Amino acid sequence: TTKMKLTTLLLCSIVLGFAQAAELSGYLIDKKCVDLCVGKSSDTQCTPDGVNVFYNPERHAGWCLLLGVCMDSGYILMSDIPHDGGMHQILMDLTANDVTRAVVLEHIQNHIEESGDTGFFPKVTIEYNPEELQAGSQ
Repeated sequence: TTKMKLTTLLLCSIVLGFAQAAELSGYLIDKKCVDLCVGKSSDTQCTPDGVNVFYNPERHAGWCLLLGVCMDSGYILMSDIPHDGGMHQILMDLTANDVTRAVVLEHIQNHIEESGDTGFFPKVTIEYNPEELQAGSQ
């Protein structure tokens, strides 16, 4: 599991630390692949890498996260534990602003560059301030 720290400017941005931190763990998924899989059955291969991100987010490939259309769509955090019927849920939209989008993209690019692996992307933990998240959504 890799870790990213986020806080809000309007919703989220990078931060060095804060007092009331909360964490969410899950998988970074691009919104294009989420859109491609909405309403599809668990055995439907609906993404360019041949997975259904609602049922197998752990198998979504790093190279797919970096396709132009996928980068342009932005990213979400998908739950690491499935809920009813084996379907994972979207926990957080990570496209609130340009800073957040850049932080997430940089994290993906750095992981792939450092590991040399464009295959399955690892689970991440996002640290954020719930009070700022709530304030930013008002």
